[in-house]
Amino acid sequence: FSIIPYANFIMPLIFFLLVLISSIITDNTKLDIKKRNKAYNITIITFIVFLYSFTFSILTDNQYYTHMPNFDNILFKETKDKTYTEDDLIILNNYLKDKVIENATTMKRDNQNNIILEENLNKIASEDLKNVSNELKLLKGLYPLRSNNLNDTLKGLYGSSTVGLTNMYTTYLDYNASPVSSLGTITHEYCHTKGIARENETVFCAFLAGVNSNNKVSNYSAYLEAFSRSNYALSYINPDEAFNIEEEVLRMCLTNNYTELCEMYIKNNCHLLHHPQWYLHQY
Repeated sequence: FSIIPYANFIMPLIFFLLVLISSIITDNTKLDIKKRNKAYNITIITFIVFLYSFTFSILTDNQYYTHMPNFDNILFKETKDKTYTEDDLIILNNYLKDKVIENATTMKRDNQNNIILEENLNKIASEDLKNVSNELKLLKGLYPLRSNNLNDTLKGLYGSSTVGLTNMYTTYLDYNASPVSSLGTITHEYCHTKGIARENETVFCAFLAGVNSNNKVSNYSAYLEAFSRSNYALSYINPDEAFNIEEEVLRMCLTNNYTELCEMYIKNNCHLLHHPQWYLHQY
C-alpha cells in the first residue's frame, strides 16, 4: 500500500463501489439469470475478501494494544520500578540540552541555515529501525517504501498541527518540515506500522532507533525529541527551571535561524497555556 497514493482513502471508495455494482447486477432483470448469478457470485467473493482486508488493520491494531506487553517489561525489567527525583529529571534535561546544542552546531547546512539531507527519509528510517531490531524484535521485517504527502486537505481533517499520520495501511508525512522533524516523524510512524500502538512507546521506539543510528540527522532528531519531552515533563514540576533550560535552545531558533528548533517551540507552545507565568520571562 505504500506505493498506492492515499490508499487508505481509495479502499473505502472501492468498498462502496463493490456494493453498488453488486446491487446493479442483482436488480438488472435484462441479463440472463445464469450470467447474473455468475457475476453476482464473483462480486460477492471479491466483496468479502476486500471486507476482511479492509477491517484487518483495525482488528490487529486492537489486538496489539490489548495484548502486547508494556515496554518497561520488554526493555527495562531491572529498572522499571526505580523511582527518580526532580534532580534526576533536571540532570537528564541538561544532558539532552547539551546534546541538542552539540548536534545543532555541527549539522551540514545551506546559506539559510537549513539542514542539508539528500538521502531518502523513508530509507533512513527503516534502516535505523532494523538496526535496533535485535533489541526490539517487533521491528524486524518489511517497511513501507514511501509515505504519502500530508497535504493541507488532510491537515484540515486531522488538525493543522499534525506532522505525521498512520491510517490503516498508509503512512503520511509533512515533507515541508525540516529534515530533522520529518525524519523523527516518519520513524515514529514506521514504529506504528510494526504494531506499536501506544504513543509514548512509539516515541521511545523512534528515539531508540535515532540514538543508535550512524546517521547524524537521526541522532539529532532523537535527542531533540527526547529533550522536548523531558523539558515538557519538567515544566509540570519546576516551570522556572524548565524555562531556563529550554531558553538556551530556543535562543538558537531566533539568533541562528535554526528551523528545526523553531518547529520544536511551535509544537511545545502549550507550555504557555499550562504556565502563563512564562510570558513574564519574555519581558
